Amino acid sequence: MNLKPCPEFGQAILPYYENKFESGFIILQPFTKYREEDRNVFENEEWPKSSNIIKLLQPISWQFIIDEFSFKSIEELDYALLSWIHAIFKKDEKLAQKIDLIRNENIFEPGNGVFDEFLYQTFIEILSEEGYKSVIIADEFFDIVKEIRIEDARKQEDFQYSRNIISPDSKILFTIHWDSFFVILLGKKELVNYYIEKHKLEGFWCSQDTDVFWSKQIANTLL
Repeated sequence: MNLKPCPEFGQAILPYYENKFESGFIILQPFTKYREEDRNVFENEEWPKSSNIIKLLQPISWQFIIDEFSFKSIEELDYALLSWIHAIFKKDEKLAQKIDLIRNENIFEPGNGVFDEFLYQTFIEILSEEGYKSVIIADEFFDIVKEIRIEDARKQEDFQYSRNIISPDSKILFTIHWDSFFVILLGKKELVNYYIEKHKLEGFWCSQDTDVFWSKQIANTLL
């Protein structure tokens, strides 16, 4: 295996991997909504386990948030999220404030820099469906790399906080940038397309120019 950490802002994704992968797809990690009666669960200092979170939260699409809270596009919503966590120099404070409004409706923003609880299980299932008996889990810089059985990957909740999930033959890669709210899926286009449709994953295809900071054009509209 000869893979690199997730590209940084300003680095085009497919060329960064020297076109090792035929295609790339940006998977938007879902927002999640909780019931008012479960509010106290999420206000405790100890965050619920992933297995419990899946039971307590309902995934919500970016398109739903765009429609309900009057965003113009996924680019504007992504820029709002990045502004809200102070991940970019040229922030839009008005857009960031809309994230607070979303949270007031018992809706959590997507996790940034970690795999969403729902998507993590989907990614492991995809590798299982492809016939892999084990999976490679790696941290951001590939300092810690573990090959574990698929069954163990499903059970071990801490693996969700890794930043890379790779097939043992390096043909499929799920990777996430530490300040981003999406996952990059890389692999053969036919395979990627099959699973995007099967699991109804929200997002868009990478062009040769798509980089991690794909919502950057919004910055050009700010004074």
